[in-house]
Amino acid sequence: MTALLKQVITENRTSSNVTFYSTREIARFFGTSQNTATLAVGRLESDGLLRRIRGSQTVMLGAKIITRSRIRAVVGLMSWVFAQRFSDIQKDLTRFLTGELWPHGIALQIIPHHDLGDTRPDLDAVLRKHELDFTIWPFPFNHHKTHLLHLQDRGIRNLVIGVDGSRSLFNPQILVDYRSSYEELLDYWKMEHNIKRVIVIKPREFTPRGRIEMFAKLAVARGFDSQIETSGYTLPADILARERQPVGIALLDEHSMAEFTFYDPPSFVKLLRRHRILFGNGALNVPFVPNGELRLERIFVPIHRNHSASRKPLAPAIANVLSQWCTGDFSADPDVIPTCFWKDGELMRYL
Repeated sequence: MTALLKQVITENRTSSNVTFYSTREIARFFGTSQNTATLAVGRLESDGLLRRIRGSQTVMLGAKIITRSRIRAVVGLMSWVFAQRFSDIQKDLTRFLTGELWPHGIALQIIPHHDLGDTRPDLDAVLRKHELDFTIWPFPFNHHKTHLLHLQDRGIRNLVIGVDGSRSLFNPQILVDYRSSYEELLDYWKMEHNIKRVIVIKPREFTPRGRIEMFAKLAVARGFDSQIETSGYTLPADILARERQPVGIALLDEHSMAEFTFYDPPSFVKLLRRHRILFGNGALNVPFVPNGELRLERIFVPIHRNHSASRKPLAPAIANVLSQWCTGDFSADPDVIPTCFWKDGELMRYL
């Protein structure tokens, strides 16, 4: 009875108080005693839905008008459309950042762009259409510096997420530290799989952002034979043909992942079974690899609070910086987010 009455109230409630059925009418309708009807009305009264005034008269209370939260700022998240489709980091960041920012009175606006490595003058025109207070740039390329300067000239402050060790160009407010995870991975390859040789794949059409050189240097420092190779249509097959002993293959960003995995799917699947492969920036969802295929390592940035108990997550760190900016506090030192390392991860399908 109580549940049905609550449904009636919910479906018919307005902002004004209106007379509701008396306990006598409720008892007659449900065929129960008036005492039972009185108990049901009492439960709904404790929920703030009804109020008994005198005798058997009952009033349905009007719904309270909740004042909307005041928007303190609008922030634009620069989102590369390719990464938004294929990168778990971009998908999770968009989803969880919205929830982190809203309690601070900050609204998130997604700014998609199709940047393919060249500067795009029309990107400035797109940005001008949005009434932004701040922008967020996850791992920008060197040529994005021009766009950041244009925004800065218009009084829009840019929050840059960078890689630890590459602070000079953008002066990032949040630094992602891959070093400890790279070292953990290299030790795992050496001790558990007797890997002696490491190949780091560099994308053909994009400028690396520090991770590739960092990984190669750390591999050499730990005694590996390490080299950087530029991706291409035949590279997976070439590695299969020449590398008879197991090697470690490092794919450290979306570009090298996409080029290396999609150019020659059959060779890539064979590489997964013969060698060790690192997906070093989240996980790319590859349709032609069966679920459960192992021999794949993952290094990723923890995004939300439950992503990793031992790591500081990225979305709350961004929200903290922007909340400080809303109060005029721009003095905080860069926040460092350590990455996480997973052994034997799975590739996931996106189809």
